[in-house]
Amino acid sequence: NDCYKAGRKIKPSGIVVHSTGANNPFIRRYVGPDDGILGKNQYNNHWNKADATKCMHAFIGKVADGRVMVYQTLPWDHRCWGVGSGKNGSYNNSHIQFEICEDGLTNEAYYKEAFSLAQRLCAFLCAEYGISVSNIVGHYEAASAGYASNHGDPRNWQKKFGGSMDQFRADVKAMLGQVEDPTTASAPASKPAKT
Repeated sequence: NDCYKAGRKIKPSGIVVHSTGANNPFIRRYVGPDDGILGKNQYNNHWNKADATKCMHAFIGKVADGRVMVYQTLPWDHRCWGVGSGKNGSYNNSHIQFEICEDGLTNEAYYKEAFSLAQRLCAFLCAEYGISVSNIVGHYEAASAGYASNHGDPRNWQKKFGGSMDQFRADVKAMLGQVEDPTTASAPASKPAKT
């Protein structure tokens, strides 16, 4: 991916939480090639290509055997191509960003597992980089603040199950200081992998 090759650095001061907006919970749709865990992307339309115009720090979703994992795709201090820009600039210049792979937005168990892992990831990153929990935003909040393109994620998914970014931040705050790196540590329901 040209974003990785560009190698621009940031000093992380916030986190943007995205969800993909597509009914495909498998990380292999976005991350490739298959490492023996992801499973093969039969269309070869993942984002690890020179012509890809998007690149995130990580993805959360399912691997081939159905486990929910985190895959880190950029070093945390690389400038990603995630949120676009708004009237005030772009959080690409300052924020770590990851996508949660949506399904059909009807499976509450998957929603809870994926967002719980996202909260663990945020708690780890906040502790690692001294990021305030108040600087964790959804893409839609970044857009409202003028630092992102106009998207509604992940609110579109959260509201299906009574969730919100306010609750997400509260849950992250409760985890601070208690979470290992979820890209390498075992999770209760899965063993996340680092790529």
